[in-house]
Amino acid sequence: ADSSANVSDLKQKYQKLILMYHPDKQSTDVPAGTVEKCIQKFIEIDQAWKILGNEETKKEYDLQRHEDDLRNMGPPYYYICKENIRLSGRDHHKFIEN
Repeated sequence: ADSSANVSDLKQKYQKLILMYHPDKQSTDVPAGTVEKCIQKFIEIDQAWKILGNEETKKEYDLQRHEDDLRNMGPPYYYICKENIRLSGRDHHKFIEN
């Protein structure tokens, strides 16, 4: 879910999806396994709504996603120029040798 989406917008999407995947709305003449997939999707949608349908739990979810995104970015890349490095007098020779 988009972190900028409000609960009202999410509720409309939830209602549309929950009706689409509701087990009672599925046709009986569908290929084998299709009904089971719809039931699983119905359960997933319902579980997501339990988190995203509440302002507090949605904030926690959004914060966790943001933290995960930051963690997965990897270490920041720093570009260091030797002109920007300041060394004390006794460490200066180490920089020149390397």
